[in-house]
Amino acid sequence: MNLKQFSEDLYKVFSEINSSEIAFHTDMIGLKFVQPRIMISQQFDNLLNLLLKASNERTLLFPTFNYDFLKTGLYNVESDVCQVGAFNEHIRKRFSKQRTKTPVFNYCIINNKNFDFEIRDNPFSDNSIFDSMVKNKTTIGFLGADFSANTFIHYSEEVAGIGYRYHKLFHGFVNTHESKTNLTFKYRVRPTLEKAVDYDWKKIETDLGNSGLLHKANSDVCKMSYFRADKAHDFILSKIINDELYLLTPASKKIVLELYSKYGSPLLLDKIEKNEH
Repeated sequence: MNLKQFSEDLYKVFSEINSSEIAFHTDMIGLKFVQPRIMISQQFDNLLNLLLKASNERTLLFPTFNYDFLKTGLYNVESDVCQVGAFNEHIRKRFSKQRTKTPVFNYCIINNKNFDFEIRDNPFSDNSIFDSMVKNKTTIGFLGADFSANTFIHYSEEVAGIGYRYHKLFHGFVNTHESKTNLTFKYRVRPTLEKAVDYDWKKIETDLGNSGLLHKANSDVCKMSYFRADKAHDFILSKIINDELYLLTPASKKIVLELYSKYGSPLLLDKIEKNEH
């Protein structure tokens, strides 16, 4: 890793981003941010410091997703590990007091100015963090991460009210050091039938790029692509309105249409899960 070149390229990318908030999906392997003979925790701190300097005090959001609530009914805000990458887990440890309180899809937010941390019973509803990203014109970046790390599309699906995923309720508690909150969490799940809902990431990525909405850093050192949440949402929503199954692979579309033929559209929990088990 040419650290000097990486830093220069990072500053250049940030200078082109016209958002006051940036959300990062990260992958250290994809980024190839490796400093030989330096402890991994120090490498993480070095990367974070570069991001903080290049961002020039902008708000930075790092996903710290943890899916255990869907099984255990418990979300411990300060202590539940991040399950989406070692760097983001490092962020979670350093900034555990700055982690949002919604189960599953939570973020650690640094230099926060416009986001609240409160619990939402639907992670993609109005006033969710994803809704705030759209309202705040947040940039969503993929730093070494593949475009398929893109969770944001589920917000557009929720707004569109797509029928191939259905709402399911999960009951549990959100725990902090100060409080314990009872929560019924409404999460839109996919049918468990294999390949029933597979996303055509390459097509989505290509379409956003061809529309001038997905930008890529022109660098062999700094591997980053990014889009602005509000513009990408408008684009994806228009596609879904024109073709509800736009986001899915051809094979997945076929399966969904078969499910619609069998169970009706939209798919409903009582019909699908009664017949899946």
